[in-house]
Amino acid sequence: MFHLLYFPLVLSLALISEFIIYLIIALLIIVAIKAIVIYVFESIFIYKITKNKTYNYPIISFIPFINKYYLGKIANSNKIGISILINHILIIIWFSILCIPFFIRNDNNIINSFLYKTFFVIIILFLVNFILNIYLTHKITKEVLGKKAVFLTLLNIFTLGISRPIVLFAIRKKLYTDV
Repeated sequence: MFHLLYFPLVLSLALISEFIIYLIIALLIIVAIKAIVIYVFESIFIYKITKNKTYNYPIISFIPFINKYYLGKIANSNKIGISILINHILIIIWFSILCIPFFIRNDNNIINSFLYKTFFVIIILFLVNFILNIYLTHKITKEVLGKKAVFLTLLNIFTLGISRPIVLFAIRKKLYTDV
């Protein structure tokens, strides 16, 4: 009789946890689609600029991570480009570390504590990545549009970076005709 009283509570907790899992999967799919769209627009922008500025091997702009180095060169900030490249690699490494405990079926508090710390590190890395990308985009748009770049930078911030590659893609012709 005692167990029957808690059955609705257990059932509702199971449904909530299942809903959270589906929500996380949906968010991961949305983030993956966003990353692909950003990658395509940004790579085309970098390729067009590097081709017109006669950089060696402009096709490298389609290689993930390395294209961030070229983005830094376009903005005349090689160190920032290299920082973003390293940051991307760190995000992949930490995200891989975050996924390892899901393959180990152990409800240990040490593992749970490790997951929270790893997740916190990934959030910090994403924030640093976001700030550096917005900074590089601002430098590039400021070179082309002058004071109008502030509006586009604010747009990039408020759209959480979704508009960033679209803005770069839109100004690509103006950037390499001015050079």
